[in-house]
This record gives sequence, C-alpha cells and structure tokens, in this order.
Amino acid sequence: MFTILLFASTFLAYSQDNKVYFNDALSQHLKPYVKKSNLAFENKDYELAEILFDSLLANHLLNTFIPNLKLPKVSGGNLETDDIKNPFLLITKTTWDFPVEKEIEAINTIAEAYRDQVEIIVLYWGTKKNVKKITGNYNRYVTITYIDETENLSNSIIKTYKHSFGAPACFFVSSTKQLMALDKKFSLFSFDMDQTKQAYAYTENHIKELIFLFEEFKKSLLTDRQ
Repeated sequence: MFTILLFASTFLAYSQDNKVYFNDALSQHLKPYVKKSNLAFENKDYELAEILFDSLLANHLLNTFIPNLKLPKVSGGNLETDDIKNPFLLITKTTWDFPVEKEIEAINTIAEAYRDQVEIIVLYWGTKKNVKKITGNYNRYVTITYIDETENLSNSIIKTYKHSFGAPACFFVSSTKQLMALDKKFSLFSFDMDQTKQAYAYTENHIKELIFLFEEFKKSLLTDRQ
C-alpha cells in the first residue's frame, strides 16, 4: 500500500510539474517569432506574418496553462482568475479606444445570455479614473478590470498580455485554465460599417465564434436568449 501511495504521489507531482505555462512558453518562443515576423512586415509579406503567428499559437501556446491573474476591478477589490470556475473570455483594450455603444451592447448581450456558464472580463490598460469614465454602459454581467501602467505592481501581466500582443486582443480560457484561443487583432467594430445594427451583429457573432469554437461548449452551453 505504501508503495502504491508513493507511486501515486510521485505521479501526481510529476504531472503538476510537467504542466506547460503560457508565460513560460511565450518567453521561450516569442523572441524568434518577433524577429521573423518583423522581417515579414518589412518585406510586406503579410501572409507570412499571419502564418508565423498561427504557427506560434498552434505549436507552442494553445493548451498551455494560464497562471493566476490578480486584476483590480473598477467596482473595487480584485478578481483572481484561479477563483473562476467557468471558462472565461478576457478582452484587453486601451482607454484611448473609442468606446462604441453597439460594441458594448453586444458584449453585454453575450455576457447576460451565457451568465453562469462563461465569464466575460474586459481588461483596460489605463488608470482607474480613465477606465471608469468610459465603461459606465457595461452591464453587471461583465467584469471590468484595469491595469495602471504607471504603477509597477503588475509588470509581468503588462509584459505578457499587452507588450506581446498589443490591444485589443482576446484570450479564451477553459475551465481548466488552459488557453483555447487567442485573437491578437480582436477588432470588434469597424467604422466603415453601419454603426447600429450591423456593428452589433458583427461584435456578437465574433464573440460567439470564439465561444463555440470547441465541441464541448457547443454541447453544454444553453441560453434563454435567441
């Protein structure tokens, strides 16, 4: 019995230590990707640039584990991602992004429709004061967080989630805290489209594509909204 317990504990410890974390994978593979990507952009080979990103994502980042993120909430207190039981969508934005009401409305619709099944978190890069000014129209189903880059408390988060991919970007994380999708050009709205119904539909469909990208969510997610 002792031998069995020893083997089991050793196996569990090895399994936990063997986890590949997003930050570590990024540190290992980002530099060569950036070098090749910059060269592709210099040569105006935008197709190659996209291929390079897709390769980085598919071969090194997908299914890696997201370490706990401690994010200050605009409403007060902190959000810790390890405490979230459901899959979550982390949308990163900047305070100088022009706030589009139809985009916010579409995010609100998704957050309410899939409440208690998928958490929607919007992370703004900026001061609490500036974030508060532009986020008043999000509903209670969307968690608004912020990182003040003038403070030095969250350097690792800034480096990993902003400096590596810019903003806006979107990270879809499973309930096991594994990265399932990453959209580094998460443009929810375009000014050349109709700024009412079309903008709303585009945003809503874009988020749904991410959520329903995987079979497990297609089968398990239910909503009382059409």
